Amino acid sequence: MRAIRTALIGVGGFGKVHIRHLVELSGQGLLEVTAFSDINPDVNPEGWQQLMTLGGAPYSDYKTMLDRHPELDLVVIASPIPMHKEMAMYAFSRGIHVMLEKPPAVTIQDLDEMLRAQAGSSSLCQVNFQNTSGAAFRELLRIIQEGQIGDVLHVTGVGLWKRTQAYYDRTPWAGKLIHKGNYVLDGTINNPLAHLLNNCLLVAGSGNIEESTPLDIQAELYHANAIEGEDTSCLRIRTQSGAIVHFYASLCHVGESIPSITVKGTQGELVWTYNNTLNVRTDGSQPSSRSFANEDYVHNMYLNTLAAIQDESVALLSSLQQCRNFVLAVNGAFESSGETHPISEGFLVRKDEGNTVFTEITGIEADVRRAAAEGVLFSELSVPWAVAGRLFSLDGYHSFDLFRS
Repeated sequence: MRAIRTALIGVGGFGKVHIRHLVELSGQGLLEVTAFSDINPDVNPEGWQQLMTLGGAPYSDYKTMLDRHPELDLVVIASPIPMHKEMAMYAFSRGIHVMLEKPPAVTIQDLDEMLRAQAGSSSLCQVNFQNTSGAAFRELLRIIQEGQIGDVLHVTGVGLWKRTQAYYDRTPWAGKLIHKGNYVLDGTINNPLAHLLNNCLLVAGSGNIEESTPLDIQAELYHANAIEGEDTSCLRIRTQSGAIVHFYASLCHVGESIPSITVKGTQGELVWTYNNTLNVRTDGSQPSSRSFANEDYVHNMYLNTLAAIQDESVALLSSLQQCRNFVLAVNGAFESSGETHPISEGFLVRKDEGNTVFTEITGIEADVRRAAAEGVLFSELSVPWAVAGRLFSLDGYHSFDLFRS
């Protein structure tokens, strides 16, 4: 098989991770770097030089790059979130395959416009929800699809991470709902713990797109930090399959715990974690725990993308169509919550950490663990700072238009 001719848009931020993989895969003869673009050549001089050393032609404008290289097979898009739609659609118009950073789009109307554009092209589009690629998660889906735990009833995702003010200072759009007139909706559900929510939805539908479709949602979105978006969230989603998803996340936890998904079926239970482990309990058999070898999930996504480009029988691990359910759930969560509710100072502890500050929500881990165990939202636990969201139907929902003045 020939090397896939590849370009990269965005050499800073997560683009640095992509450069590392492009260097590795180029060395293995699986792809060749044809070109790359970034509006700021000073953002990552080392990465810029690495790509040039591989033979990549530098550009400051991605459209010029794609126009001048009709021979391209694949473009990797690692730009800021609001640029994803425009860039992916331009690649589709040129018949170039796309590997797109998550989230693929912020609003359901943008995602649907992208899907229509892709349908009119010959382009594949892989969304880099890399946590779909690990051996433990693929095994979890296989067990569910084989019916080993019966029908899936409940899916519970829990993610507790720590992010300081420096995290929000790293880029102008961090923690924003809208930046420069474009939706961002940056927060737990749409950025750092988006992988967790996306995987919860996949599990609820046993990997089937239609069965994973959210029907309605009730959500509570909060912020302890001085941001517009949410740093703490809880969601309840009813899916087409009948399975209920509960999702709990916070970036205001004093320590880093490993995000996990618990799947309860009519005949057993599964627990998957971010560190590639899977615990299995099925009726009539002894519980088992398996730790899979360390994997580079982004590397997995590249290998899957390259294989799908060269063999149409290879299915993408995270297609653009598959990600529609994720965008639908994110938009529905904001519709349900109505706003990101501030948590009052009496429930917060602010700590200086070097040149930055960390904001902790007092008792957040206990509240999340209890809510997850009982399958309820924070407001249903009578957490003092909690505000109930409304039950929001996603039937026929096709346009998000909140927060614009």
